[in-house]
Amino acid sequence: VLGELQTAVMEILWRESPLSVTDVEQKLQKKRGIAHTTVSTTLDRMHQKGFLVREKQGKAFVYSPRYS
Repeated sequence: VLGELQTAVMEILWRESPLSVTDVEQKLQKKRGIAHTTVSTTLDRMHQKGFLVREKQGKAFVYSPRYS
């Protein structure tokens, strides 16, 4: 159901959440080079599909998995 990047994002958020786009990006950078915009777009699309919930904190959203 999920692609490689989406699976990696879910694994990060299952271990530790809520996280901002920057937090997720930093954790993904440990294993692969990835652009901030790619992480942001991926999280937004996963939220739109119902895999993630997000909450506004200051100027940024923080994301958590909808499902355990």
